[in-house]
Amino acid sequence: MTDFPIFLINLDRSPERLAAATEALETQGAGFIRIPAFDGRELDVEGYQDYDSLTMRAYMGRDMTGGEIGCYVSHVRALEAFVDSGAPHCLVLEDDMQPQPDAISRLRVFMDWEMQQKGSDWYVAHIAQHRLKITTRI
Repeated sequence: MTDFPIFLINLDRSPERLAAATEALETQGAGFIRIPAFDGRELDVEGYQDYDSLTMRAYMGRDMTGGEIGCYVSHVRALEAFVDSGAPHCLVLEDDMQPQPDAISRLRVFMDWEMQQKGSDWYVAHIAQHRLKITTRI
């Protein structure tokens, strides 16, 4: 078991992904809290009240897809669960993750190292493939 909560984002219509993620995490001795994902694939983006097309076009040069909005909403749900947990740290995963066998122990090493850095002010570490992401490397 980890000393920080793990939140796993999973669509209700994807029980096979949930089973694979469960096995991958249990192999490392890690439990998780399932976060029901927001399915935005059929979403009418222009009619979605929490979406600002003008701002998004200025930022990304295009509108978001319904799937991207669904991903965003799902991650907000996970972060709300994290805040509600009162824990100082958490790990948010999507159900299609494919962690290395020692991923959880390596994450612990990274977290310990980062907490010892003077002036550390990180809030989010994105530990996935770097493609089509808006990020700052640390």
